[in-house]
Amino acid sequence: MDYLKEAENELNDYNDLINALDCLKDEIKIIEYELKSVKTLNYESVPARGNINGDDRIANLIFKKQVKTDAYKLTLAKVRHIDKALKSLEQNGEHNCIDAILLKNLYLSKYRSQQICEKLSISERTFHRRKYLALRRFARLLFGLKVD
Repeated sequence: MDYLKEAENELNDYNDLINALDCLKDEIKIIEYELKSVKTLNYESVPARGNINGDDRIANLIFKKQVKTDAYKLTLAKVRHIDKALKSLEQNGEHNCIDAILLKNLYLSKYRSQQICEKLSISERTFHRRKYLALRRFARLLFGLKVD
């Protein structure tokens, strides 16, 4: 497994995960509204065994809500995990938070390398060296493994 590439992918996906949280929250609300508007179960067709052949729509909506809720929780946990790793990188930065700032600007804000160099007052060479070191540190924080 290429942990540096995985860490880079996590950072690239971060904004999509944030947007997904909003979308999932809205979908859960829509499902809740639909559940309120659906008729209650029809108990007229209860067989002798006690099974209810009611409206499948309620069961489908409940299942759909559970799937969306689980997806929301998983996405939120992933976002918090990335945030925690970035915060730790920022707090324990050996170069006055330059690693966290560099990663946030490059992957989250989608700045170009030249813009980041100007913003941080560093050379292109320093940028590439710090990017590699920052990604290694971030990957170590994210995956808890020695990244070589």
